[in-house]
Amino acid sequence: MLPNPPDSSLLPALDPARDAVVEACAGSGKTWLLVSRMIRLLLAGAEPSELLAITFTRKAAAEMRERLDAWLADLALLADAEAVDFLVQRGLDEAQARTRLPAARGLLEKVLAARPGPMITTFHGWFFHLLSRAPLSLRPPGDIIEDAALLREEAWHALAEKLGRERGGAVEAAFAELAAELPLASLRELLDGLLARRAEWWAAGRGSADPVAAACLALEQLLGVREADPVAEDLLDSPAFLADCREYLALVARNGAAGLKGDVERAGVLERVIRPSAAGGGAGEGGKSAGERGFEALRSVFLTQKNTILVRKPGNEMDKRLGAQGAARYLELHQGLGEQVQRTLHRLAEQRALRLNRLGLVVGQAYLDLYQALKAERGGLDFSDGELEAARLLEDEDAAAAVLMKLDCRWKHLLLDEFQDTNPLQWRILRAWLEAYGLDGTRPTVFMVGDPKQSIYRFRRAEPRLFEAASRWLESRFAARRFPHNETRRCAPRVVAWVNALFEEREDYSGFARHVAHQAGLSGWCEAHAAPRDEREIPHIPFRNPLLDPPPVAPHKRAAEAAWVAARIREVVGHLVIGDGAARARYADILVLYATRADLAVFEDAFRQAGIPYLGDRRGGLLDTLEARDLAALLTVLITPLDDLALAHCLKSPMFAFTDADLSRLAREEDREESGKADPGGGGWRTGPGPPTRRPAWFAPPPCWPAGGIASAGCRCMTCWTASSTRRTSSNATGPPCRPICAPACWPTWKASSACPWPCPAGAIPACPASWTNCASSATRPARTAPTNRPRPAATRCACSPSMAPRGWKRPWSSSSRPTRAAPATPLSAWPWTGRRKTTGRRIFPCTAARNGAGRGGTACSSGKGPRPGGNG
Repeated sequence: MLPNPPDSSLLPALDPARDAVVEACAGSGKTWLLVSRMIRLLLAGAEPSELLAITFTRKAAAEMRERLDAWLADLALLADAEAVDFLVQRGLDEAQARTRLPAARGLLEKVLAARPGPMITTFHGWFFHLLSRAPLSLRPPGDIIEDAALLREEAWHALAEKLGRERGGAVEAAFAELAAELPLASLRELLDGLLARRAEWWAAGRGSADPVAAACLALEQLLGVREADPVAEDLLDSPAFLADCREYLALVARNGAAGLKGDVERAGVLERVIRPSAAGGGAGEGGKSAGERGFEALRSVFLTQKNTILVRKPGNEMDKRLGAQGAARYLELHQGLGEQVQRTLHRLAEQRALRLNRLGLVVGQAYLDLYQALKAERGGLDFSDGELEAARLLEDEDAAAAVLMKLDCRWKHLLLDEFQDTNPLQWRILRAWLEAYGLDGTRPTVFMVGDPKQSIYRFRRAEPRLFEAASRWLESRFAARRFPHNETRRCAPRVVAWVNALFEEREDYSGFARHVAHQAGLSGWCEAHAAPRDEREIPHIPFRNPLLDPPPVAPHKRAAEAAWVAARIREVVGHLVIGDGAARARYADILVLYATRADLAVFEDAFRQAGIPYLGDRRGGLLDTLEARDLAALLTVLITPLDDLALAHCLKSPMFAFTDADLSRLAREEDREESGKADPGGGGWRTGPGPPTRRPAWFAPPPCWPAGGIASAGCRCMTCWTASSTRRTSSNATGPPCRPICAPACWPTWKASSACPWPCPAGAIPACPASWTNCASSATRPARTAPTNRPRPAATRCACSPSMAPRGWKRPWSSSSRPTRAAPATPLSAWPWTGRRKTTGRRIFPCTAARNGAGRGGTACSSGKGPRPGGNG
């Protein structure tokens, strides 16, 4: 609660038996008054379910309910002296406060146990509450659609399809005429504007068979002109106007005869306009009639390009040419004829507005019908539907009785918050409820607070003038007392004085009243800075190479203003005295307000350059940061591992810190792997005698990496071992122990040498992974030890082959050999495949059996399809 109650002049507004309207400025404690009024009503015996508080946003409703619960908890727990003071601050005298203290301490339990309790909601929440309790025959079905952007987009496309199907129809013709007058973006904005105000449109057209025709007729009566009226022809056919034009023509001709070339031209134009043949004729250039062409000529004689009357001043030269009386008559006729042309031009503009409104309503009605049809298919209702259906319920004679009876039985006290943001249809619904009581003494009490100066929701059709109209209605029908209050607790005296000086002298803001600051000792500072107009000439842009030279960047139009603000903040911080002089201004004491978010980035950049710490308030800015984009790229890679762009973004981020060279090397290795031309052992990272010098963080060195050296250039050594010294195969019952063989990395060297150098040097032979099978040897030449386009060594060979793919890797017979992110310790190069066949793209393993389909323990080969999953290979 506030440290002190509002001015005592407002406390009578809290009287539960009195209707009140409070018009108070920002920071004056309007919400404090409204919640205090609720407590006074509960103390006076009102049931919690009888209270209805309506505000504008759900957030405000939640804050109001939270404050009510907190204050009721204070009344239940505070000491007697503090609880009495709490009630005294809300308009009770001390004796009344002590008498009602026991009841006040039980209010929290009473409110929490009430079923239903006080209803604190928004207008739309209340409307949908009414609809849910309407008679079944009048209750509209459907769920609430809070965001209808996609539905509007679908309706727009449906309208385009309708226009294509109905070429030549009324709607298509109206759309074509509108498109000739307006850009497509403006045309859609016009239709979306009607869609946003469809509740008012439907309410205005109720009871009319043709709402568009009725609206056009009402607009004609309002403007005093019809769309079919020959406005320009009426002016040119007026005898009085033609007589004045002839007299004016004679005076203009005398000026022309005296040597004024401009008047010679004007005399010629007037002669063509007022001669008899000008009144007739059909359409001329551009489809304009003779009357329209004559009026355009008159505009050039009497009006400027901005449609103001050409200035003609008296002078000695004019008196010499026309005489004193002639000069005076010339000026009089020029002014009078010019005003008639201006009025006609205004009527033509109203006529054009009538035409555009008719076309817009014809197309807009079709647009609304499609939108409603799509919404009905989904069984939904939006907020405008809630307003319209609630208005229909309270204005329908059959349904109103049942609905009003439920309203009368439920709510006895109505509290309206931030009423300046109410739209006309919402007030119409409220007034329909309140008017139904007439002079009944059991009608609900009304408490309304607001401030027309704070109305900011025009995009929701809020009308600030509605506050004044509703206040007068409540004063006349409910005998409500009005409480104006302009004392703010939020601003310093200097700020309030600056606002008063700025607004109280304005003639276009006659309703402004002087404000007063409650905290007279609060320091503050105000100053105005008039940014000079940017009148710099646009510099010449020379020809440039767009691939090498960046385009010139012009400074932002607010850059100078932002730099001034930053410099002024630096001057204020640490120097401006705050309060009693013990403290000086800090950065945290300064708040920068701006009309729109569009140019906030310019000010933020100026603050960064000046070294000023700041906290921005750009909505949705968190997801636009580099850190959020890096995390989004990482999540994208985890979801879709084949997204190379997201992978590159992720690897380049500070999480992995890959360089451009790393990414290029990865791309080259993958290209070689995909084309089958790379080292079958795979690895640009393992072309040297040891582990790679640069590798990604997720790559772990294999346990069987050669401990040192290589047998020969380009050849690494590996060995196979068995649990026993012999192994049975189909070709030999017994065999020697598995002997070392050159690793796949040396297989390409077979092109230069018929045999691979082996055995490998001592100390350079690692052990095969434990998950690999034993090797089978053969005294005969192996079926395949290399791709068919490579020579086969004659010596007996044995080769390791995995019985299963190590965990975390793809199986060797898979069409993709790309490892997953969770790489195991065993490298891909340790697998003894020889390359990729161009025909099938499958891996080929060296065979250690004498023929295909070897027996148990042997390795079966097939042409180009790799080992069978069922075999040891």
